[in-house]
Amino acid sequence: MKVKSIRWIGCEEAEVELSNDNDNEEQTILAFCHPCTLKLGDRVNQPLEAFDTGIIVISQIENVVIEKQTGFSYRIIAKSIDISARIVDACGILIRLPKLPYLCHVGEFLEFYVERLDLV
Repeated sequence: MKVKSIRWIGCEEAEVELSNDNDNEEQTILAFCHPCTLKLGDRVNQPLEAFDTGIIVISQIENVVIEKQTGFSYRIIAKSIDISARIVDACGILIRLPKLPYLCHVGEFLEFYVERLDLV
C-alpha cells in the first residue's frame, strides 16, 4: 500500500489515505494513524488493524467491496489470505481482523463493517 495523502488532525494524529497502488483497479481507504511518521509516497507493508468490527460473516458475494460509510467507517468484503494472523485482502489493501468466523478458510470472502482502520 502507498500513502496517497495525509491530513493532520492533531500534533501526532493524522487521517492517512492509502492506495493499493494498482493502476488497473485502484482502491483507496482512509486510516487513522497515531503517532504518524509517514510521508507522501511512503509504502506501508503491515496490515491495517480493524477497530470495532461487530459481526464478521462469510460472504455470498465473491468480489471485493470497499464502501465508505461515515467518518472512518466502511463496509468491506475482502478475501481471507492468512487464517492464523486473521488477515484479509481487499485488492491489495491488507486488513487484520480481531476475529474470524468459525470454520473460515483461506480464499473465502468475508463481509464486515468496521468503525475505523488503524495504522499501527
